[in-house]
Amino acid sequence: MISEQNSFRSAATKALKKTIGFSGAVLVCTFNIAPGFAMVQSTNRFNQPESSLPSNVKLAQFGLIRDAIRTGEQIQRIEENERENEVDAERDEIRIEREKLRLERERLRLEQEQYQFEAKKAEDEEKRLAAERRRQYFNSLSPEEKKAYIEHQRALQLEREQQITEGIRASGEFFDMISDDPDTVIIFD
Repeated sequence: MISEQNSFRSAATKALKKTIGFSGAVLVCTFNIAPGFAMVQSTNRFNQPESSLPSNVKLAQFGLIRDAIRTGEQIQRIEENERENEVDAERDEIRIEREKLRLERERLRLEQEQYQFEAKKAEDEEKRLAAERRRQYFNSLSPEEKKAYIEHQRALQLEREQQITEGIRASGEFFDMISDDPDTVIIFD
């Protein structure tokens, strides 16, 4: 009876050592190398007959290895999900930052439009007030002074038109002059 217990104990100890060592190898293979290769190795190992091991020990070994492989696969799935979640979180952060930048640009554009609108409104009001002052001044003049004022305004208008015409002519001559020279490069700021 004692020898039977000792043989069972030694067989169980041997099986346990084998299982622990083999399970560690399976875990390493499962996590690092190739899960398929680990499964083939474990199957080959259990297909070798060992008469000294009882069948319930072999089943326990196979169950441990199967559980280790499942655990490894679960860990891989969890890690993959965590990586996907991290990538999704980074994408969300980038999307949020882009949206913030877009909103800031839109706010600045609207502020600029409002500023330009207010400036144009002030300029128009100033022109209107100046025109009103000129009209009141003109209405306060005598008929002879009105005639002189109108002549003076026409002379100023003629002078402005002449300056514009000379500017256009000068720019046309400039472009004619540079268009004759193919080596001339024009840089506009």
